[in-house]
Amino acid sequence: MRPVKLRLMGFGAFREDTEVDFTDVELAALVGPTGSGKSTVIDGITFALFGSVARYDNASLVAPIINSLAQEAAVSLDFEAGGERYLATRVVIRTAGGATTREARLERGDETLAGRAKDMSPAVESLLGLDFDRFTKTVVLPQGRFAQFLHDKAGDRQELLRHLLDLDIYTRMGAEARGRAGNAEAALDALEDQLQSSVPTEAEVADLKARAGVVQAAQTGLESLLDDLDGVVEELEAARAAIRQIDPLLRAVSAVAVPDSVTGLADRLEAASESYRRADERYSNKRAAEREARYEANNGPDLQRCRQLLGDRERLEALDAEYVQLESDAQRTAMEAEGAREAHDEAEAVVEAIFGALDRVRSVKRAESLVAQLRAGKPCPVCRQTVIDLPDHDVDAELAGLEASHSEAQTARGAANNALRTADRAAVGAATKREENVRQRARLAEQLSGQPDTETLNIMIAEAERLEAAKLEAEEASETAQTELAEERSGLEAVQQEETVARQEYGRVRDGLASLKPPEPAGSLLDDWNVLVTWAEHQAQSLGAEAETAERRRSTAESRRRDTVTQARDLCAPHLDTVDDVGRLRQDMAVAADRANGDHRRAVEAREERDALEKRIEVFREERTVMSALGRLLQSNGFERWLLEEAVAGLVERANEHLLVLSGGQYSFVADETSFNICDHHNADEVRLAKTLSGGETFLASLSLALALRDSQSEVATDGSARLDSLFLDEGFGTLDPDALDVVTGAIEELSSHGRMVCVVTHIREVADRMPVRFEVSKSPVSSSVDRVEA
Repeated sequence: MRPVKLRLMGFGAFREDTEVDFTDVELAALVGPTGSGKSTVIDGITFALFGSVARYDNASLVAPIINSLAQEAAVSLDFEAGGERYLATRVVIRTAGGATTREARLERGDETLAGRAKDMSPAVESLLGLDFDRFTKTVVLPQGRFAQFLHDKAGDRQELLRHLLDLDIYTRMGAEARGRAGNAEAALDALEDQLQSSVPTEAEVADLKARAGVVQAAQTGLESLLDDLDGVVEELEAARAAIRQIDPLLRAVSAVAVPDSVTGLADRLEAASESYRRADERYSNKRAAEREARYEANNGPDLQRCRQLLGDRERLEALDAEYVQLESDAQRTAMEAEGAREAHDEAEAVVEAIFGALDRVRSVKRAESLVAQLRAGKPCPVCRQTVIDLPDHDVDAELAGLEASHSEAQTARGAANNALRTADRAAVGAATKREENVRQRARLAEQLSGQPDTETLNIMIAEAERLEAAKLEAEEASETAQTELAEERSGLEAVQQEETVARQEYGRVRDGLASLKPPEPAGSLLDDWNVLVTWAEHQAQSLGAEAETAERRRSTAESRRRDTVTQARDLCAPHLDTVDDVGRLRQDMAVAADRANGDHRRAVEAREERDALEKRIEVFREERTVMSALGRLLQSNGFERWLLEEAVAGLVERANEHLLVLSGGQYSFVADETSFNICDHHNADEVRLAKTLSGGETFLASLSLALALRDSQSEVATDGSARLDSLFLDEGFGTLDPDALDVVTGAIEELSSHGRMVCVVTHIREVADRMPVRFEVSKSPVSSSVDRVEA
């Protein structure tokens, strides 16, 4: 498993969306101050895969991973395994009682391998070959734990190995042994009740013994004959194998002949090539003619432009003819508007005159209303003059006549006003049309200024049409030539395909004779075939001679085999019912010898029934004792300690491969039961305790053990293990002195050359700066972040 990209949001210290890109990383460091979230990045990897965090005592806890200011945590891991890319995603949300997994899925491209939380961990375990516990002991290596494994007491070291190597299978073996002990106990109970009532005589026992000796002697003689027969059969099989090897080669070389299809193929290929060349030449000529016709058409008169100019000239002539009528209409409507205006002015004057007279009469009428108030000899209420005579006013008839005339005059004025508006609109419309005509004529005249006249345009159009027709004709001819070229190409390719097939057939025949080292192709196909046929004729002669030799060897071995079989049958015939099947003689004689010995043994046992029963009982007693002892051993630390010593020996062998490299050839491990000592090759191979190593040397030794356990876990553990392509060292380097720190860092740098991605977690800048890639983890008041820095 090799991580590619990790995304965290609301996960631990990473409240904001954060991406860690491991692409093309061979050696890197997660660096940052304490508490910034370095280990949380590794927690994200394990949680994405297994839904658990190694640092929690309870692996089922999920609530603590959610950022205190977030309602949910999301983590996704893009990783490679077995040459394929996978994506593991988990989303956890807060609930009233803690938290629950809302989403969990494992994907490979568009395929969903697991879509629920309960299905995802088994799918990941099946994919990686590791469960959560073993993953956190092989991918994330806590150095302190393995240093404890190096230094601790034998019992503690044994318990750790037992846990890592899954030795529960031996508990089941102990239970099986105890079960077998119980079965032996039951058999003993049954045998103790068995007795025989009669025994054979001593003479009968002697006869049975003599017969058993004769059968045994025959069996011994048979074994000698069968041993000889085995040698003869081996020689016979060798001869047959040689014949089987030679026969197909002889048939193959004898069958080599020039195929009929090869003859004349070169001539047909040359003819097809010539036809294709001529067609290609014709097509090139037609293409050149097409390009020339297209050039002339493109550089000749512009047909569309000429037609446009001719149309413009026709439109200008039409506008010129239209202008005469528009000018006449404009003058006429102007005169009509002027007459309507004069009529309107006259009607307006009449209305004003009648209105003046009417106003005067209305003033008299208002004065008449004061007559009733006048008194002769009294002052006038208006002018304060003394009234001498009362006036005589009667203007009603005149007022009525003027009002009627005024109404008629207003009606006439309205009609004149309507007539004026109508005439003005007509005049304006006619003037507008005339002005538009003038503008269009001016625009067209300007556009046509300097352009060919109508006659010239007609000539240019005819020329352009001729050139266009010539271009189309040339294009059609080029297309026809192209079609012919394609047909010739198809014909050539067909012949070339025939040659390819024929060459492949030559290669197939030649490859079938590869063991005889046939001649290499060096000329034309026909020449290569002729050379191969000549060579095959010589090979046929040589193989024929070898076949005759092998056949003679086979015939001689077959004769010897028949003689030996006859002797074996004659030897066994007195003791067996049938000796037809030679393959069963050894088995049948063994059965006969067993039967004869059994008859003798049973006779003796019959005479010594009680002793025989006691011997059988002793067998079951021994089985009961052994199984009981085995059951007890498997329950105790005795057998387990021995087994762990064997595992430690294997680990030491693998760990030394790493430690010798990492220590520059100075140190290797020496196993003492389940304990580890160190051999110092730079000090006369002195063997000393592992506890005498310095801090950096202890790290190298512990790391070598960890890598050995990781590399060979599939061989040591009972259920195998998967190969992992990444390694995370969540290790505190703060206690190391500068020299030890340099040794440890150099060891870590060495690991990346072994094909793994190695990532160390540290807050020590000296370690981080030596890594080619650094993941700088920083923490703000709101969220931590990760920046990838290339060295």
